Order: sequence, then structure tokens, then C-alpha cells
Amino acid sequence: MAALGRPKAELVLSDEERHALERLVDRRRSAQAMALRARIVLSCAKSDTNQHVAEHLGVSRAMVGTWRRRVVERRLDRLVDEPRPGAPRTISDDKKVIGSLKKRHRAAELKRFLVQIGPDRRTGASRPQGPPRAR
Repeated sequence: MAALGRPKAELVLSDEERHALERLVDRRRSAQAMALRARIVLSCAKSDTNQHVAEHLGVSRAMVGTWRRRVVERRLDRLVDEPRPGAPRTISDDKKVIGSLKKRHRAAELKRFLVQIGPDRRTGASRPQGPPRAR
């Protein structure tokens, strides 16, 4: 019986490519997304159908088809994420980390301040002292 659907791109890996993908899958420090892509490509190279690979790995058939097509077109160079659309980043990773640390520091200072002024007498909750609330 003939196969249904569009014909899939034939994916044949060299020994070097297969070895590189197996290392990505086996390494503990590999990014999970990259390891999943490597598993997809290795399964596709075994001539499994996209549907079988998708069911086996718990991903969509579209995702399997996308990574099969990308690797067939440009081999392992396409295994990494493509640049995101839109304006280039204006904040570096270093600035993001510093900003995050500053936020944590401010939150810790606020917590220390609330502990120092003591709890609200009626509710027992800590709150900053300020002008009395209108009733």
C-alpha cells in the first residue's frame, strides 16, 4: 500500500553527524531544547515516520517535520535557534542580571524595614508607618 501524505525529505546522517548528535543527547549540560532536537533528528534518520517520531518523543508532527526539513537543508548548522524577529536587544545579559540583583536587594531592604517597625496592632501584619488612614 502506498504511503499517504506528502513525501518526507530523506534524512541520511554521516557517522560524524550521528556521533555529534548522540553526544548532545547524552551530555548532562546540553540545553534541553537542543537535546530534544538531536533526539528528533536521530529518530528521523532511522527512517521513522514523522508521526511515529512525534508520538515516541511526545512532540507535534509539525515540530518533527520542521527539524527534519531544516537538517536536510543545512545539516547540523540549522539545529540551533534562528534569530528572533524584531528589533535587536538593547539590554545585555549582564545588565539583566544586575537589574535582577538590584530588585532583590530592594525587596530585602523593604522586608528588613517592615520587620523593624513591627506589626500592625489590629491585624498583626507588618506595614510601613505613614499618616493615619481616614475613616
